[in-house]
Amino acid sequence: MSVVLWAGALSQGPSAVAGPADSSAPAAPNASGALPSTTASTADGSAQGSSLFAPPPPARPNVASAPQSGTGPALTVPEQELAKTMKCNGDLSKGPDPLLLIHGTLSTVDATFSWSWLPSLEMEKRPWCTVELPKSGVEDIQISAEYVTYAIREMHKRAGRRIDIVGHSQGGMIGRWSTKWWPDTRGMIDDLVGIAPTNKGTAGFYPACATLGCGAGTAQQGRDANFIHALNEDAMTFPEIDYTTINSTFDELVVPYTNGFLPSGPNVSNLVVQDYCTAEPIDHFLIIVSNAAYVLAKQALDNDGPNEAPGMAPSECLRLMPGVNLLTFPFDGLSAVGHSVQVALFGPKVPGEPALRPYAEASPPSP
Repeated sequence: MSVVLWAGALSQGPSAVAGPADSSAPAAPNASGALPSTTASTADGSAQGSSLFAPPPPARPNVASAPQSGTGPALTVPEQELAKTMKCNGDLSKGPDPLLLIHGTLSTVDATFSWSWLPSLEMEKRPWCTVELPKSGVEDIQISAEYVTYAIREMHKRAGRRIDIVGHSQGGMIGRWSTKWWPDTRGMIDDLVGIAPTNKGTAGFYPACATLGCGAGTAQQGRDANFIHALNEDAMTFPEIDYTTINSTFDELVVPYTNGFLPSGPNVSNLVVQDYCTAEPIDHFLIIVSNAAYVLAKQALDNDGPNEAPGMAPSECLRLMPGVNLLTFPFDGLSAVGHSVQVALFGPKVPGEPALRPYAEASPPSP
């Protein structure tokens, strides 16, 4: 049932997982065994996009500095479209800080949260919102981040106070792109909790990209991707926000799992579930229903600052989080993994990661 099985199948190549022929699938390796790069050059010679499968190009894009103030670039997605993907429950102005849930790559709100965090939040009476990333999270993340930016602003406006964010995988990282380039959002967020986040990219997607191809959002999370380079160049965190990352040593998709970490600081806490529950056998997928991960996230959300003093009673380990239906859990898990596999096999593919948006690139120096 685990994504581990899917990732293992992908690593065996097309003979292990058959799919229809796709004219947009990546080209075959050349004589040296390397796959072709899709990197183009700007007038100043900086790279615009990169190969999904080759080492990073020698010339990186010149990344702009994060703006210190203002509202950032205009959103290009129509507001009506942005609003359709946001769903909220409860009075955002009352009770615990309202929580924005963001799903990850190859997934949806329903596949990730309907059987995990949403029932738990209902039990807790915590107001919440969700945002549906386009194309099951395989759209260009620079586009998906506009949906997240809109949701942050809209939640903050409705709540009249700062909000919290919990995201899984890409969902635990994408809020950092929003806060980097749309600086008004920094003061709208109290806690940003990433569960198995892809903060520094991953080598875990390369086998799938090399055999089946990737969507744009998958390609951008390669550890050598220009997107990841731009995300982490200059400021990686901001003092207005408390950051907690929750990671697993058994994560088979964020490789190495420490790529989920953020730089140490007074407002940053990087946690590993196995430091508190040694025998917790949770991978990238099952961490979303792990009670241990839930407890660590709740401690971050309910206390001031990041989760700097985590604690875990032995009874909290090796359990599913509150709200998970034990009778439907196997079906819910299979359904969620099935959706991810379907998108991985039959979803949109790109020959290389998209170019950085102009706002993320520095102007070339004057001659």
